[in-house]
Amino acid sequence: MKKVIGTMLVALLFLTAGNALAVQQVMMDIQGMTCDLCSLAIKKSLGKVAGVKSVKVSFEDKKARLAVDDAVTDKTLEEAVRKAGAYTGKVIERKQER
Repeated sequence: MKKVIGTMLVALLFLTAGNALAVQQVMMDIQGMTCDLCSLAIKKSLGKVAGVKSVKVSFEDKKARLAVDDAVTDKTLEEAVRKAGAYTGKVIERKQER
């Protein structure tokens, strides 16, 4: 019985390892923010997107920096910014994480 469970665990690890998505670093230009509360609203909205691993939004720089699964599209991120309020977001850079 222990051999069967061990074999199943190894097979499961092997199968899921090939399905892991690569993580990308994304930078977005954000327009329409007028205060720090705006950046919090945008961070919350982007954080709800499936596949987003981390979000940092800077009111001062008017930028958002994210770590996302490579399946997350620019359009999805830009729509999440729009849903946060009267803001527009544009993906300006996307890099594969090392």
